[in-house]
Amino acid sequence: MDFCQNCGARLTPDADFCPVCGARCARPVASLRPTVPPAPNAQPAPPEAPRPVPLQPGPEASGSAAPGPQPGTGPRYSSPAPESAGVPSVWWYFGMLLLFAVPVVGLVAMLCFSLLPGCSKQQRNLARACLLLALILALAVLVGIFLFSLLLGSMQNVMLYSYYGSY
Repeated sequence: MDFCQNCGARLTPDADFCPVCGARCARPVASLRPTVPPAPNAQPAPPEAPRPVPLQPGPEASGSAAPGPQPGTGPRYSSPAPESAGVPSVWWYFGMLLLFAVPVVGLVAMLCFSLLPGCSKQQRNLARACLLLALILALAVLVGIFLFSLLLGSMQNVMLYSYYGSY
């Protein structure tokens, strides 16, 4: 059974086009040369290697807008990139989080890594996430201080009026 050279789908033996991507199927063409029986002492000729079929341009290049699958417009598959390429280790993240935990140095490092060019995408994203977390925590602390001061103020008023009484 044959396979499509464009998308790798299985082909029926009599198919001229791929049923998945519509690419023209490469069929071995019988040689048009007349077959001459070899001489009795001659060496047999090596078989010819099949020629690669060139990809045909898609409809964008030809300008035709014919309905149906067009030859050469199917997906082009390539070998996947290794998954571990460019992915930092757990220890790298642990070290960066320890650096960001140092009070003043961590804030400066977060600002530098998140704003300056030249850092990797992982550094930039981690620094921005930690900076956002630090801002949220700072706002929560400020709101807590404000609410605590309101509570102390109201307690002071209650204690003042209860000691002297209301006149």
